[in-house]
Amino acid sequence: MSNLVPPHGSGVLKPLLVTEPNKNKAFIRAQGLKKVPMTSREVCDLLLLSMGAYTPLYGFMSEEDWYHVSRKMKLKSGIFWPMPVTLAAEKELADQIELGQEVTLVDAETQQIMGILSVEDKYTPDHNL
Repeated sequence: MSNLVPPHGSGVLKPLLVTEPNKNKAFIRAQGLKKVPMTSREVCDLLLLSMGAYTPLYGFMSEEDWYHVSRKMKLKSGIFWPMPVTLAAEKELADQIELGQEVTLVDAETQQIMGILSVEDKYTPDHNL
């Protein structure tokens, strides 16, 4: 039995890394998708998501989770989470992306491919809450 503290909000870590045997296929697929540049903060968030450090999150926050975190410091599920984890895109780029579409996440500074994202939600946060 492990003496480690269980991950926040879950019994197991939820890493989002592509497994070694699938890396090459994912990289080739990513090269053909629309590219979404990420700021250094977003790159850090993606790395934390990928290793499971942001468990129980499965990715960047939906509008519902963003709203609950911003207003109540809890995810929609009720789990304590005090900071939004979001990915921004310029409006012109966001308008070209459909829900359900996959995009390639790239580091804006280095143009390095960092991941593939399936777009499940698009929204403009209301910063006047």
